[in-house]
Amino acid sequence: MLNSKEPINIVIATWNAVDYTRKCIESIRNYTSYPHLLTVVDNGSTDGTLEYLHSEPGIRVIANKENLGYGQAIVQGYESRPTPLVCVMNNDVIVSPGWLESLVSVIKKDPEIGILGSLRPAGFCLHPYREKDTRSVLKETRGKGASPPEQWLERFCAPHRFEDFV
Repeated sequence: MLNSKEPINIVIATWNAVDYTRKCIESIRNYTSYPHLLTVVDNGSTDGTLEYLHSEPGIRVIANKENLGYGQAIVQGYESRPTPLVCVMNNDVIVSPGWLESLVSVIKKDPEIGILGSLRPAGFCLHPYREKDTRSVLKETRGKGASPPEQWLERFCAPHRFEDFV
């Protein structure tokens, strides 16, 4: 069982886009009361992102000299602060009040839940196939080993159990 006092590590990968990153971090600071750590892995930004991150207190910044890719950056963030729960977040996400409390309460209720996907503020999820409708995707993938739609997950802001993904 997860301890209610243990913080969740919020891991964000960046590569340039300082304005998005600033808004994301401001929203986390303004709307997150649940105990958390903030880890940002920068992939060699040249637009002032790294300087901004270093100017902000309370952020663990991991600065890569070059772009190692999103996946590697997220792994670096995981490994730098192993916590029972981790939330991977894109740097263009703007959170709303109570966002983390809601997500963590769901994942803590059921030990079978390994990961959660978030909905957009309008209450829907955009899938990676957004230029196609669901029927055409199902028709193309039927019999090809693709997972059913209920297993598709959008991960722009996805809390999950550390042990399940590292």
